[in-house]
Amino acid sequence: MITEGKQPEMKKLVIGITGGIASGKSEIRRELESLGCLGIDADRIGHEVLEPESSVAEDVLRHFGSRILSDRNTGKIDRKKLGQIVFENPAELKWLESVTHPQIIRRINQVIAGTDCSVALEAIKLNDSGLSSLCDRKWLVETDPEIQAERLMRKRGLSREDAQIRIRMQQNIDWHRNEMDHIFNGGIPLADLKAEVRKVWYALQDH
Repeated sequence: MITEGKQPEMKKLVIGITGGIASGKSEIRRELESLGCLGIDADRIGHEVLEPESSVAEDVLRHFGSRILSDRNTGKIDRKKLGQIVFENPAELKWLESVTHPQIIRRINQVIAGTDCSVALEAIKLNDSGLSSLCDRKWLVETDPEIQAERLMRKRGLSREDAQIRIRMQQNIDWHRNEMDHIFNGGIPLADLKAEVRKVWYALQDH
């Protein structure tokens, strides 16, 4: 998903926002959008590269077979079925990322190059995917796992067990904490989080 910005006159920066599921990344991206940034959700771009008849989708279908289809007539890939396979098999996840990440990076790079606005790039695997190389600044959002679980239960209707499983799935991701330019506590009240985003953003613009 890409959301157009409003203030191209500001100094152009690419801000990479990363962190775990339901940590508050999207709230930070949306706040930056309100400040004039063009917002990019890398996960949504990942959905797009798996659309029927794309070269990536064809490669993925050849590799995994029809078991990952949600509809054999349309050739549409069921991301839940695909996710169940790759998250249970690290080798298959590595293969899938080797196919999808280059295309995701290419599309995002095209969007960044085509705008005069600053960019707020939200990506769970900002570093491991190589997207961090596109960023001028990298922000990490950290949140207590219990808060993450409560958000997943409330917003996505997951059971506590399913929410905890999704959180545990990401425990092996290296967030490269020591390489981050700013670390946010995603568990604080939303108004406070937005205020901190604005403070950090305006400090960058003043430099």
